[in-house]
Amino acid sequence: MVYRVEVSPNARSSCKATTCGKAKIEKGELRLGTWVKGPTFESWSWRHWGCFTPQQIVNARKPLIPVDEEDEEGMEIDMKLFDGWEELSDEQQDKVRIALEVGHVDDEDWKGDVALNRKGAKKARGKSTPAAKKGKKKDDDDEEEEAVEHVDPATIHNAVKY
Repeated sequence: MVYRVEVSPNARSSCKATTCGKAKIEKGELRLGTWVKGPTFESWSWRHWGCFTPQQIVNARKPLIPVDEEDEEGMEIDMKLFDGWEELSDEQQDKVRIALEVGHVDDEDWKGDVALNRKGAKKARGKSTPAAKKGKKKDDDDEEEEAVEHVDPATIHNAVKY
C-alpha cells in the first residue's frame, strides 16, 4: 500500500473516516492519503491527519523499514521514503515522525475517542442503549442505565470473551 502525507492544496476532498463524519478536509490542513486501486480507477483516498488510525500507522511504517528487517518498537525508520515528506514544514515533519514512532497521532489532533487512539484498540460493536436510542430522559433513580451509557467502549471490548 502506498501512503502520502501532505498539506491539502484545496478544500475539495472529504475524509474517508467516519470518526469526523466524513467532513471536508480544509485547504492548508495536514492530510494523509492511501493509494487505492479499483477495477476501473486509481486514486488517493484522503483522511484528516487526526483520523489516521494506529493500525494505519503500523501499515504506513512498513515501507519505511529497511528490507529484510522486522519492525520493532524504537526502530529507526527512513522518513524520506514517506511520499510528501520533504514538502512538509519542520513542525509538520515532527508531528508525523513522532506519530510514526509512538504508533498514534497526538491526542490533541485525534478526532475521535482518545481510548481508540492506541495500537490494538478496537471500537466496541453493538447497539446503543435503548435510552440513548429513543432519546429518553434519564431519571436520577436510573443509575444502572447511566453506568452503562458512560462505560468506555474499549473497556467493554476487553471484558468480553470471544
